[in-house]
Amino acid sequence: MKKISVLTLVSLLFLSGCSRRNGGSTSHIEALETPVITEGSDGPVRVEGTSYVDPFNTSMMANLYYSDGQYSEAQRKAISDQYVTDIEKYHAYSDNHYDYTFKNDNGGYEKITNVKTLNESYGSEKPVVVSDYLFDLLKTAYTFTLNSDGRFNIFLGQLTSLYEDKLSEVKSMDSSTKTTLDCILEDATHLLFDDFSTEEKNSISSIVASLPQTKEELTGLLSFEESNHSVTFHTFYKNGKAVEGLKLSLGGVAKGFATERVASDLKASYPDISMLLNSGTSSVKTVGIRPDSKDWAIRYNNPSYYEYQDYLSNPYNPAEVVLRISGGFNISTSGYYENCFFSLGEDKKSFLRRNHILNPLTGYSETFFDQVSVFLDNTGLADMYTTCIMNCTSLEEAENVFSSLNEIYDEEDAGLILCYKSKKGDPSSFYSYSMDQLDNLNNASYPSVRLSDNSIYQGDYSDFNLNTNYEMVSKMNYDYQENYYFSSILYPSAFLLTDSSQVSKPVISVLEKLE
Repeated sequence: MKKISVLTLVSLLFLSGCSRRNGGSTSHIEALETPVITEGSDGPVRVEGTSYVDPFNTSMMANLYYSDGQYSEAQRKAISDQYVTDIEKYHAYSDNHYDYTFKNDNGGYEKITNVKTLNESYGSEKPVVVSDYLFDLLKTAYTFTLNSDGRFNIFLGQLTSLYEDKLSEVKSMDSSTKTTLDCILEDATHLLFDDFSTEEKNSISSIVASLPQTKEELTGLLSFEESNHSVTFHTFYKNGKAVEGLKLSLGGVAKGFATERVASDLKASYPDISMLLNSGTSSVKTVGIRPDSKDWAIRYNNPSYYEYQDYLSNPYNPAEVVLRISGGFNISTSGYYENCFFSLGEDKKSFLRRNHILNPLTGYSETFFDQVSVFLDNTGLADMYTTCIMNCTSLEEAENVFSSLNEIYDEEDAGLILCYKSKKGDPSSFYSYSMDQLDNLNNASYPSVRLSDNSIYQGDYSDFNLNTNYEMVSKMNYDYQENYYFSSILYPSAFLLTDSSQVSKPVISVLEKLE
């Protein structure tokens, strides 16, 4: 990996049809078509069983940078078409939910063998012939699973499906699992609240108890035949009993792996191409050199801003940290804030954060890091790094895991960025939300609301009617800072946004160097 002159990154501004003067020529920026897979479409890929799918369940975007006369309109259209086809096809191969068909050279559609197909073969001991792409992806992800000491696991399909369903329900306006207290806590904190039902908690416990977790248990579950690129998903036995319904999920690697392959495909077709691939902001890769010779400026999403549910009263800036990069780079970022909710702990004080990045050993999310970024040559590999490190519970553990993976994968120049909350002015004190941060609690130690008769409700909200006229009295005291720790290769190029034209609220982020 080239040592880069950088800043920070995560939310990117994409421009279409823009031009910049560069010496005697003009450079242009053009946004490529956004891939979407629909049922019954005339596009390169069709989905079955749902009306449409956003590839990798996110917004996949790409910008093409070019100089005057470098590409004709037809060539730019061909680049965009190749990008869309690759993204849609690579998503279809890695999906474990739906069936897909791919348009062949004769204009007809052929069924795609994907991860869903492989999951359906589980226990049959029959090899499944897959595409070269999926074969390489599975081998890469499985090898990393064996190397990750239990922090990354591709056999979480049942668990990830449970979380996907739960997160979708929580984010809907009519979640049937919300209690009155959840609604009151949302009103007081502007965080999203819900909880797992007893049935859901029992399902999580049952799934985790039946998962392969140790390297010994994981070894031999997949076998690969190079001669015909077939994969066999073998039956897993736990305590001498065959486990039913074990499923693969490649959510922690598929998007990054696809981003890397798309870049390679386009570079092979257009050797002088200059692009920025932004795969939902979590996997970002540049190809070639910008024709205007400018650095890449990348902004990090501020987790505090994105977890805060009220847009109008949001006290945070969308981004506060920037990394400026000269030349090509790859970055993967994992963060909780786009898919999370909070639950009140059994102590009735702590707020437990639940998100889509799961510790395979517990079935729940770790909550120390808000986001983790890794810079190294391969975006797919970096994706898996960040998932592992998000499952760490301290700076020291994260650095040790990072160093261990670098040794295994012979990465000498990889960069690391760690972000977590601490009390303001004290980065050594980990901060997590709790009832203690709310002021004016009622006599039952719950948020206070003023009723229409000007009295304060004093109960635990088990008998409270949300249709009652009330005014929220309690407010959260968000007395914390976001700490960004940069490895030495990245720290010199990181800076805070402090210009009032770029940030409108007080900056809560602090930059630190990893020792």
